[in-house]
Amino acid sequence: MSVISETKISIIPEQNRGKPWFEDGNIILMSHDMGFKVYKGMVSQHSAILRDMLDEGVTETIEGCPAIQLDDATVDISNFLTVIHGCERSFQLASKQDFLTVIGVLRIATKYKAEALRQRALFPLKRLYPSKLSQW
Repeated sequence: MSVISETKISIIPEQNRGKPWFEDGNIILMSHDMGFKVYKGMVSQHSAILRDMLDEGVTETIEGCPAIQLDDATVDISNFLTVIHGCERSFQLASKQDFLTVIGVLRIATKYKAEALRQRALFPLKRLYPSKLSQW
């Protein structure tokens, strides 16, 4: 995790705009070459680590928004941001892809101390893989 410093980017090309991307968003989180324009308040509300990073003051900007480079898998960041912005309401484990999505969100929620989201991601896993032998 770092503030973007290698190269100055003034605008993110359409093909490098990840989902979610809100035109009226007020912060850009970068994961490798993919940018996510989201809402600082939503990110801060859910993640203690990201809130602290944002509170420290971000000096780099892209498209007029503060920008932070994250070193996590792009798909995991996309899924995490999609969930915290309310674009995905619940976690289902109907397919292998659903499982990978839940695991990715769990990984990011744990790393960035998004405890409520971490518990939501754990819930379907606990149902599928009970911790007590009697529940199997």
